[in-house]
Amino acid sequence: MLRVYQHTQTAALFTVICMFDQIDHQLSRWVSSILDLPSLTISLQPPGTATDGCGVSLYLQDILPDPPARTTKRAPLQVLLRYVVTTWAEDIQEAHRLLGVLVFAALDKAEYTVELVPQTAAVWSSFGVPPQPAFLLLVPARFPRSEPDVPMVAQPLVIHSGLMVSLYGKLVGPGDKPIKGARIELPALQMGHYTDTQGCFHFASVPDMPTATLLSVKTRGREFEVKVKPGPSSLDEPLLIHVDLLDQ
Repeated sequence: MLRVYQHTQTAALFTVICMFDQIDHQLSRWVSSILDLPSLTISLQPPGTATDGCGVSLYLQDILPDPPARTTKRAPLQVLLRYVVTTWAEDIQEAHRLLGVLVFAALDKAEYTVELVPQTAAVWSSFGVPPQPAFLLLVPARFPRSEPDVPMVAQPLVIHSGLMVSLYGKLVGPGDKPIKGARIELPALQMGHYTDTQGCFHFASVPDMPTATLLSVKTRGREFEVKVKPGPSSLDEPLLIHVDLLDQ
């Protein structure tokens, strides 16, 4: 029995390692498709390791927690991989151009999160290079888990009827700027949606709630809990939810 358990754990660990490797390849292919340069070098080494020609460094710096969304199924194990993205070229202006193209492409990709946080002098010193422009790219890694055996229900099903309504909302940040690609969840109902390019989301059918309800908002590697008061909402007049990212 012990050997079987150890074999299972080893197989799971191998799957996770392969998953990280697949994300490295996926990210490298994405960069190649965005820049589309025949002579481009893509390195997974720390910034400053490669200097010849022109290229992009995708250095995996951190592994961060990423609590899974609440669902009726067994939640997967998941983390966020945080890469330091830098560029180099013989012409410094070309290096800046490559970095600019990448950061705006990443901001437009819903499944990626961009962090524009300057690296400290100590970080660059550890790389052995002078400070340089860079951005942090967060990529989700998920490890699905099999469903456990669930005993049969012994009691009859009880159904409570109630009025159902549609919930239209809009997520904004400082200056009422829409936040796209954020995960909006109703934990009590185990429901969730992502915001569109205008920061809008829509739950087609939810119970008409007589009291304030709790919304979970996940965006840019952060999670917020927001209480919203019941009231009418529509496509033209959505429920406005404001999160101040600057204070987090």
